[in-house]
Amino acid sequence: MNKPALFLFCFLSNGCGNLSASITSFGTDSLTLVASKTYSPDVHSDASHTTTHPTAVTVPAEILVTQGNAGTFNMSLFLGSVTCTFVGASAGSKYTFTSCDSGHISGQAVNLLAGEEIRAHVNDGDSTEGPTQIQIRLNF
Repeated sequence: MNKPALFLFCFLSNGCGNLSASITSFGTDSLTLVASKTYSPDVHSDASHTTTHPTAVTVPAEILVTQGNAGTFNMSLFLGSVTCTFVGASAGSKYTFTSCDSGHISGQAVNLLAGEEIRAHVNDGDSTEGPTQIQIRLNF
């Protein structure tokens, strides 16, 4: 049986064609977020979702770079009041988990209440490789 999904698409025109700025899909057991950062000028396009019911979200071990390069820079994942940091790895092809300010570790669940925000933010990437875009799938 197919699970219902809600899709929200937002596109950013950066003068070099269309860059997918924020795509959010929400199913009954996962959420996919796509966030990006463009350079010259710096523009952050965060992806976010507000929970509609209490939810436990698993902190991922890594977040894939789907465009550009992470370099050795970092990105943030906000799970309600918990902020998790990821740093560029594998020649910039992904961001890997470093820490959460709450002490949560990758693979551990963060409990969210209804109305709390989940947000992905690319703090920085390798600007010489063009816009940096990530895709993350969070499991509930």
